[in-house]
Amino acid sequence: MITPTIALLATFGAFIFWGLGDFLIQRSVRKLGDLKPLSYIGAFGTLALLPFIIQDLLHINKTNLYLLLGLGILGFIVSWINFETLRKGKISVVDVIFEMELPVTIILGFIFLDETLTTPQLSAILVIFLGLILVATKKLNIKNKKSIERGVLLAFITAIGLGFINFLTGIAAQEASPLLAIWFPWMIIFFVIIIIEIKNNGWNSYIQGIKKYPTLIISTSVIDTLAWVCFAYAVTQQQIGITVAVTEGYPIIGIILGRIINKEHLHTHQYIGAALTLAAAITLATLI
Repeated sequence: MITPTIALLATFGAFIFWGLGDFLIQRSVRKLGDLKPLSYIGAFGTLALLPFIIQDLLHINKTNLYLLLGLGILGFIVSWINFETLRKGKISVVDVIFEMELPVTIILGFIFLDETLTTPQLSAILVIFLGLILVATKKLNIKNKKSIERGVLLAFITAIGLGFINFLTGIAAQEASPLLAIWFPWMIIFFVIIIIEIKNNGWNSYIQGIKKYPTLIISTSVIDTLAWVCFAYAVTQQQIGITVAVTEGYPIIGIILGRIINKEHLHTHQYIGAALTLAAAITLATLI
C-alpha cells in the first residue's frame, strides 16, 4: 500500500532522477542520435517492469486500454521531440523551458477535473512565462532570431507535450495502476522504434550502440525509468498538479551539471530568468 509518506518520497525521487536523467539523455542522444537511446530506455522499462504488471495487464478493462494506448502514442511523439531538444539545446536552458509543463498540467486539471485557478496561481504562472522568455534569449532582442537559444521552439513544444503526458499518466496511474501507466508507453515506444531502427539500419547497428556505450545506456535507462515510476506512485496519493509542481525544481540539477560538466555559459538575464521560473514554480506548488 502506498502511504502519503511513500508518495512524498516518490515525488522527491522523481525530482532528482529527472534532473540526472535529462543530463544523461543529452549525452546519449549526442552520441547515438534520438531513436536509439529512446528505444534502449523503452526496452529496459518494458523488461524490468514486466514481472510486476502481468496481473494488472490481465485484468485491464477496455477504457483503460484505450487510455494507455493513447498515452503510449503521445509518449512516443513527445519523447522523440524531447530527445531532439536535448540534443540541440543547452540543458541549462531547455530544462528550464520544460518548466512550462507545470502550468499546462494545471490548466488541464482546471479544464477536465474541475480544479480551480486562483489569482495568486495565475500570477505565478505569468512569472514562469516571464522567466522562460529571459532564459530563452541570449540577448535581450527577441526581434533578432539569432538572439534565441538553439532548441527553444522544440523545448516549448516538448513542455506542452509533457504537460499532457503528466496529466494522462496521473489519470492512468489512478485508474489502472502506477506501474502499468509507465510500462505501457515504454512498451509501445520500444516496439515502434525497434521496427524503424532495424528496417533502416539493421540489427547490427542497433547492437553496436549498446556495445559502444554500455555504461551510459544502462545508467540513462535505469534513472529515467526510476523517475517515471516515482512520479506514477506519487500521483496515486496526491493531486497531479501538486506532484508536478514539487518536481519542478529538477532544472536546478541541469543548470549545475550543464555549467560544471558541459561548460555551458548563460548571460546574467538568463540566470535571473531561471531563478524567477524556479521560484515561481516552487511558489505555485505551495498554492495548489
